[in-house]
Amino acid sequence: MTSPSVPSARAPRRRQRSTRLVLAASLIALAALGAVVALVSGSLAVAVGAAVGATVLGGGAVRLTYDELLDSRRESARDRAAQAQGYRALTEQRVAEQAEYVADTQGRVARLEATVGRLQARLEESEQRVDVTRAAGDAAQRELLASRAEVARLTAERDRLATLAAQSEQGAVQEREEVAAVRAERDQLVRRLEDAEERAAHAVVRVAELEQELDVVLAEVRAQHAAGLAGTDTGGRRKRA
Repeated sequence: MTSPSVPSARAPRRRQRSTRLVLAASLIALAALGAVVALVSGSLAVAVGAAVGATVLGGGAVRLTYDELLDSRRESARDRAAQAQGYRALTEQRVAEQAEYVADTQGRVARLEATVGRLQARLEESEQRVDVTRAAGDAAQRELLASRAEVARLTAERDRLATLAAQSEQGAVQEREEVAAVRAERDQLVRRLEDAEERAAHAVVRVAELEQELDVVLAEVRAQHAAGLAGTDTGGRRKRA
């Protein structure tokens, strides 16, 4: 982060402060020189004058140093105020950028959540269709089993009647009418058996069709689930970009 700029009048103040410090040092040196001269001369009047002069020169040096210190503190305060203003402007800019980024991120998250909700609804609908198809398949399977049981029962009945017919043919002539009736019943049972076999064949075809429909619905569910995962991955990549 770049620091705020310093006012252009800083260089002249530095030169002014350097002049004051040199002048204060010169006054102190001059006072020391006067004290040395007074000591060398051995005169009381010269010593008193040197003491008075040293006091005045020392006071002037202290005043110059004090003014330099005040100016330095005021300059430091102005520099800190300028830097604080620069930092505040930079902070406000970054806060605005952060707020914009947060708003954009929240919008992306809302759109992703809406997409996930739609995909979940479609998935639930597909699962319901799968359940309905499976229920229809189970019903067809039960119908097929019932038809097969009926075919087996009619086959057994046909065999029994055939056996009775064979036994009746070996009997007396008076039993031929009964045999004819038995044969008629047998023929009727055969026709019923054929009808049952035809219904069983239709049931087998229906089961095959339901299984194909179930496979199609499962394929659609897998495709929708894959598309949802692909959309979520694309949104994540865009977010990271």
